Amino acid sequence: YRHTTEEDSPVAPTTLAQKYYIFYDWLTLLDLNVLIILVLMMAVAGFNMVSALLIMIFERISQIGLLKSLGMSNRGVAKVFLTKAALTVAQGMLAGNTLALAICLAQQHLKIMPLDPANYFVSYVPIHLEWGTILLMNLIAFAAIMLIMLLPAIFIGKINPATTMRVK
Repeated sequence: YRHTTEEDSPVAPTTLAQKYYIFYDWLTLLDLNVLIILVLMMAVAGFNMVSALLIMIFERISQIGLLKSLGMSNRGVAKVFLTKAALTVAQGMLAGNTLALAICLAQQHLKIMPLDPANYFVSYVPIHLEWGTILLMNLIAFAAIMLIMLLPAIFIGKINPATTMRVK
């Protein structure tokens, strides 16, 4: 807010952001909500993938012991499981992106989600796809999940081949 004097002109230019700052603050708050939701979704996806990789490791613990006893390094065994995990993550992301983009394109062209114009000032949910942003978000999500996947891969180094190959 700026105080005026008698020397100032009676008309002063103001931007919409200055005049209606409450609305712009509200939109900034919505952006923060989107960021929080994305972080939570990535945390859930990472936790699910860690659980899946641990289950794969426990199911194949005797195979890990055999590979280690034949001379494969911990890094080599971990690489096998991380490659399988990367394929699983890529398949899940492909399925999720296909479904999400199909819904977005249907909304963009067919307007399948209507809104009450009296309440929302628009008659449908507008969709704008930025392919660069979509690709960037997918790359960040894939990289973050693969970094999280390194945690259960450390467990492979603690497996003792002698105890996993014992005959019962």
